[in-house]
Amino acid sequence: MIYGWSMGAQQAYYWGATYGDRVERIAALCGTARTTDHNRIFLESLRAALTADPAWNSRRFTAVPDRGYRAYARIYASWAASPTYYHAKPYLNLGYDSLEDDLLRGWERAIANGIPTTCWQ
Repeated sequence: MIYGWSMGAQQAYYWGATYGDRVERIAALCGTARTTDHNRIFLESLRAALTADPAWNSRRFTAVPDRGYRAYARIYASWAASPTYYHAKPYLNLGYDSLEDDLLRGWERAIANGIPTTCWQ
């Protein structure tokens, strides 16, 4: 079985289509077989947030893009969880004092440390 979430789901679809003789089952979560225009805009917004950081020199980062990571985390947080999630405030039961605390200690810290977003939400 091939399992994948988000972009990993796209890879699972690819493996299933390309290696159908080896893949008996696919568990593709939160992903599509092709990147939609809607998703492409989301991905471009993340790239724009990172490359707007002063550490970006048009080719590479010359330092840790702290401001870029913060912007990236805020954009991702707005897409990765639904309005229902934010209305229900489950982050308060996860040890965060407020939404801002969840954004700072959860999303921003995880993005800055390279932790996949699915690992903490």
